Amino acid sequence: MKKIILLLSTFSLLLFSCSSEVKDEKENNLTELNSESEINYLEKGMQFAMQTQKELGKNLMKQIKINGTASAVKFCSVSALKIVDSMQNVLHAKISRVTDKPRNESALANSEELKYIESYKQTLLKGEKPKPFTKEIGGKTTFYSPVLTNGMCMQCHGNEKDAIKFEVLTVLDSLYPTDKAKGYLPNQIRGMWKVEFEK
Repeated sequence: MKKIILLLSTFSLLLFSCSSEVKDEKENNLTELNSESEINYLEKGMQFAMQTQKELGKNLMKQIKINGTASAVKFCSVSALKIVDSMQNVLHAKISRVTDKPRNESALANSEELKYIESYKQTLLKGEKPKPFTKEIGGKTTFYSPVLTNGMCMQCHGNEKDAIKFEVLTVLDSLYPTDKAKGYLPNQIRGMWKVEFEK
């Protein structure tokens, strides 16, 4: 009888150990899967944002080269959203740009996004590089990436006194009477790319 109890105890111990190992292995695999899934959203978000940025930049540079900056402003006011919409259809994701200082009010960041933008600004002030990230919001994965100004941006988003030409400023004022998107210096946070993925 003692032998039977000993055998049953040993068997139970072995069974418990095996199931624990299987459970641990499953948990490890799940962690790896979640980690890979997160990386994929970051990679996809960055890829989609950069593809859209490239398409916008290509069209903008073409307009500046052919017709000048003032004409490019008019082009942007009509075509920039159409280009983003077309990229959304190609890439099957909702893509937009949000900012704390909008030229077009539809690009105003929501209260949570304003915190992210402020955090990006603080990161830059510390001399660190702001990085893209993802958030789970309302059953969706949302990707955010900082939009930084450069020298070319100053033609339309720089200082009104010396960076933006008078004819460009005239067009901006006529198209965007509530424009808040001026007064930037190079390498400042202009806003964020936002890519929403359905789960």
